[in-house]
Amino acid sequence: MNLIKVTCELRYSERMPLFKGYELIYNDLQSKTPEHPDQWIMPGLRIEDKDKKAIWLIDPVRSAIDVEQPNDIETCKKAVIGFFEVVHKRIDFPSIARYGMRTTWIKEYHGSFQDFVDTFKQKFYADVNLLKKASDVGVMFNLSLSADQKISVTFGPMEYEQLKIQFLRFESHSIPKIFLYTDVDFGDTLIKSFSHEHITNFFDKAINEGQNISTELGATFGV
Repeated sequence: MNLIKVTCELRYSERMPLFKGYELIYNDLQSKTPEHPDQWIMPGLRIEDKDKKAIWLIDPVRSAIDVEQPNDIETCKKAVIGFFEVVHKRIDFPSIARYGMRTTWIKEYHGSFQDFVDTFKQKFYADVNLLKKASDVGVMFNLSLSADQKISVTFGPMEYEQLKIQFLRFESHSIPKIFLYTDVDFGDTLIKSFSHEHITNFFDKAINEGQNISTELGATFGV
């Protein structure tokens, strides 16, 4: 399976200290705590790098990095870990509510899209009349590794144009016309702090889970 996209996010249980000042100013001016500060529109930082095919995002409740078509997993790993360490150096992270990472994998299907859809129907769906009329199909399910670690998996036949329009921001190369699409979203709510060790172990775990699941699904279809 080919890794086509990685999105890693740290979501916080409270606002970053950088943005906490807004609430303190409100309290000073109004002499009361704001009722719905989560609904405020606040400035954040969003950076795009076309050469690296990466997007960095920092806002009040999360920091995230998005990498498309990484050259290899190790290079992607360095980019992800490096981003969070740079942010943490400048702005102390508050308590973390969730470590999350989505990995998107594809594998070429040698045949027509309709043939792939028909094969998919036979393997994953009951023979019902409504399904026979479907021109496109997919499957989504959730896995619980533990009370704190959960995985959401979405997969199905896909064509290049759909991937490009819905999921890719930058110019893409070497992507087949028809393929099995697998999206694996791995989340961990147990880790409450940030460290090099925590983000490294989490990245490795998320990659391994994504690779194993996508490879197993690929073998199911013989791609």
